[in-house]
Amino acid sequence: MPPRRNTRSNGSADQEAQQQQQSQQQLLQQQHQQHQQPHQQVVPVVTFKSFQAAKPPEFQGSADPVEAKAWLKEMEKAFTLIEVTGEKKTEYASYFLKNEASYWWETSKALEPEGLITWERFT
Repeated sequence: MPPRRNTRSNGSADQEAQQQQQSQQQLLQQQHQQHQQPHQQVVPVVTFKSFQAAKPPEFQGSADPVEAKAWLKEMEKAFTLIEVTGEKKTEYASYFLKNEASYWWETSKALEPEGLITWERFT
């Protein structure tokens, strides 16, 4: 029995080579586009537990506004360190209000129509 001949003609081999080349070009273009797209920055998820780990101070309440300002300044330092976003600042900070400060906070929330107080309003 004679050996089998390659039944492909030169035309189909050329066509196959062109298709492979096109596929490679498409892959290279896709890779190039992936590298050109800006990488999305991952926003860290801040939990209350991670905020507590920064050991922010408690505030008992005081008639002295300097003490309140000092507490707010320390809270801002903790927020910056842990990268707490605006909407969580009031929630996290209010946990550290104790005694008279806690009573003030509960009253302030009750007086708000929505019960929501932004950090800007809180400070």
